Amino acid sequence: MSDGIYILQTLDGYRVIYSKKYYNFVNLFGELIGEGVKDCFADSEVYDSIVPAMDAARTLSHKYLETDDGICLLQQGKNLSFSDIIGNKND
Repeated sequence: MSDGIYILQTLDGYRVIYSKKYYNFVNLFGELIGEGVKDCFADSEVYDSIVPAMDAARTLSHKYLETDDGICLLQQGKNLSFSDIIGNKND
């Protein structure tokens, strides 16, 4: 099981979480899994740019001194809105 601080990049901004559920939101091919992304990232704050997102990730990393993945930027969704990723076409 991988754990880490994950930054999800989307058209609407950046979301930051700590998770032990990496394989719930990214499959073995590196593709995002909509339901897992929703479960893990839906309640996270949205940042307008990478700078405050990285600041939030660094702050969060102080709570988890050792992780398997460290801080990871997930760019698979950079050309999609969060709603597109999770399958909510009406948002």
